[in-house]
Amino acid sequence: MGYLLSFGFSIAVAVSILVGAPMEIDLPAPAALTLVLATFAIGFVVAPTALLLAHRWLYLSGTELGLRGDSLWRAIGAAGAAYLAMKLGFEVLYLFPAWPTPAPSTELWRAFVTEVHGGVVEEPLLLALPMAIMTRLGWSWPTQLLVLVVLRTPFHLYYGPQALALTLVWMAGFLLVYRQVSLLWPFMAAHLVYNLANFPPIPVLLRVGVSVAITIIGAVAVVHWIAGLRRGRRTASHPGSSA
Repeated sequence: MGYLLSFGFSIAVAVSILVGAPMEIDLPAPAALTLVLATFAIGFVVAPTALLLAHRWLYLSGTELGLRGDSLWRAIGAAGAAYLAMKLGFEVLYLFPAWPTPAPSTELWRAFVTEVHGGVVEEPLLLALPMAIMTRLGWSWPTQLLVLVVLRTPFHLYYGPQALALTLVWMAGFLLVYRQVSLLWPFMAAHLVYNLANFPPIPVLLRVGVSVAITIIGAVAVVHWIAGLRRGRRTASHPGSSA
């Protein structure tokens, strides 16, 4: 229910664009404004409520829900790696022919709310909560990936069928990073940075600077994790070599 409340309208819009019949809100400006704001407001309320109810009803701890745990430096590295995963997903998307979509809204407030909604609502509902439940149930990583892709794809269908490639690469990266650092806020931060990288009111130098910085952080984190995995394998294959 929370999923439909938060993303139902976006899914309807995305599917209408996919089939070539974009929805048009034929309402006076004040009514249209109220509808859009209400749609987004629901998501901002549902996300924290869902985590609270999962804690109360399913007895999922704050650590399981990604609300605490791990060091600050590992969390920052996770934010960079998550940003790389999202960026790679969209780079794969751009390999396909562009799907015809309506021109985006030129209203800055609507663009801002849309971009913030992505990080603040999507990650708690579509990453942290499902991962907490699936981890508790002991589901395998392929099943976890399938669930994450199924949850994330519908409201990105305005990109066309290639949205599946986008979400598959994006969620595969997120899953790999989340299994390293099971903390929610780095993924929210990465999503926000990516979305706001093209938001005009933010100075260009600031947007570019932050994007470059988080990319470097992500690359360093990934290299560090790979090196750690290799050291672990060498140690496992030569158990007597450790001091």
